[in-house]
Amino acid sequence: MDLWRYFLAVMLFMARLLLLTAYSWQTLVAANPAVTLEVWYTTHCPNCQELIHYGLLPLVEAGLPGDQVEILAHPWRNGQNGPDGLYQPVPGDFTSIGHMCAFRDALPMPAPIDSPSLKSAVKFLACDMDDLIIPGVKRDANSVSKCADAAGLHWDGPDGIKACAEGGPNAKGYELMHSRAYTDLVQAASSHIQVEAVTPFVFLNGDLLECSGPTHCVATVNQQGQLVPLATPGSLLEVICSMLSPKPAACVADGTSAAGESSAATTTEKKFHPACENCAEVGKFHWAPSSQMVWPATIVPFCASAILLLRFVSAKGRRQQHSHSLLGGNIGSDDVADSADVDASMSPCE
Repeated sequence: MDLWRYFLAVMLFMARLLLLTAYSWQTLVAANPAVTLEVWYTTHCPNCQELIHYGLLPLVEAGLPGDQVEILAHPWRNGQNGPDGLYQPVPGDFTSIGHMCAFRDALPMPAPIDSPSLKSAVKFLACDMDDLIIPGVKRDANSVSKCADAAGLHWDGPDGIKACAEGGPNAKGYELMHSRAYTDLVQAASSHIQVEAVTPFVFLNGDLLECSGPTHCVATVNQQGQLVPLATPGSLLEVICSMLSPKPAACVADGTSAAGESSAATTTEKKFHPACENCAEVGKFHWAPSSQMVWPATIVPFCASAILLLRFVSAKGRRQQHSHSLLGGNIGSDDVADSADVDASMSPCE
């Protein structure tokens, strides 16, 4: 009987342990989504407008689960940090401050992709960026108000985007950018840019995403500045769907949308402007692969060889001149000038 009770106690303990392990695993999965996507943009950047309209908006509207995918969307800074160590907004950030006001209910970011506040903010962002960038479209208080209404956000009123954005350093929107949270996010993003890049900056699980256009991404850039090809290149939705397992209802096996249509197929494939004059640029020095370092690798030994050759010729000339002087010759002023030229020619390599 005692043995039987002992056996039951052990089995009960094992069952509790299995339940605890399963609960802990589910908690860990929920706390660590499979994909975190960051989109950093500037408000006068055509490439940013296209990525938001054709890439980010369809992704957010696809219906992916928030426990598997999280999104961060923020405007990139136009200024620098102030004496207090926090980002100091400048006049060029006024439009960005308005966007931060639209995002305030979705903060902190990254936020679950199925967050209603995030969806509304991205809809507003896409609408306002279209008005800001598309030629011939007028952007004014009326257009911004219409974008807010279409996204289910308030423009007027004490809790509206307008009241949040206006007021200079005393405005709530200014405070959102002049904050430790925003400053730390920008610094973290900057630390992951290992190559020269222009906005939009898109990060997939912390790595810079290389996209040829708003609907076609091909690789990530690792911390060594090397391109790592994506297993499934394509739109943001296709790339992220390919990374989820098991696949949610919004995805199908090939990474397209649940409707069976690829975002690239429903939209004429666009290419980013190679020279985006109004896109913010970040330069990060990185060591080039050995195949890209032909010039530095060959010029150093070349200079060293040139120095030795010049010194040999110079020494030989001086011996000949000395021999001539012993035979009754002398070193003229021209020879002295030639010697000075040789020394001068050696200085860049030395």
